[in-house]
Amino acid sequence: MTDLGICTASVTVKGKGKYTGEKTLTYKIVPKAPILKASRKSDTTIKLSWTPVKGAEKYQIYYAKGGGKYKKFNAVFSDTTTVVLKSKYFQKYNCEFIVRAVTEDDGKDYYGAYSNEVKVRLK
Repeated sequence: MTDLGICTASVTVKGKGKYTGEKTLTYKIVPKAPILKASRKSDTTIKLSWTPVKGAEKYQIYYAKGGGKYKKFNAVFSDTTTVVLKSKYFQKYNCEFIVRAVTEDDGKDYYGAYSNEVKVRLK
């Protein structure tokens, strides 16, 4: 395991008795999901905060407005687990948010599981 909290793991399944064959699967163990909280600060401002994830180098935030498809915020957040977002959409739509941790190993990004979804309703 690296100091970034990711590693490679393998499992091999072998046939036994009247069953033959063998299959090996290799996969990356990636950062766990953060726990996300949200609160409305004003008609156009929402505060998000999440639990830190060991080994995370940055976090990606996704939002959906009015129950639509999730879109990634253009900004990537590092060195913080709290952000205040401002948008005119927040005064027109109910919004949902999720966040995930990202870490890098050998120049490649690895994405953790998505957090819980939080819904922020209109005032």
